[in-house]
Amino acid sequence: MDGGSTGSSLIQPACNKLGCGDLNILIERDRYLARTSGVRATIWTLDELLASYV
Repeated sequence: MDGGSTGSSLIQPACNKLGCGDLNILIERDRYLARTSGVRATIWTLDELLASYV
């Protein structure tokens, strides 16, 4: 709930209209990368706001 890899609290991404679902995608990617090694994980999206956090 601290905003994940966005570098800010949950409130700031919400104010920028980044939804909780999008934030959850970022956090899950970070959690996946933390438990694996040698893997590169990217998020494919057409959403410009979400893409700016990738």
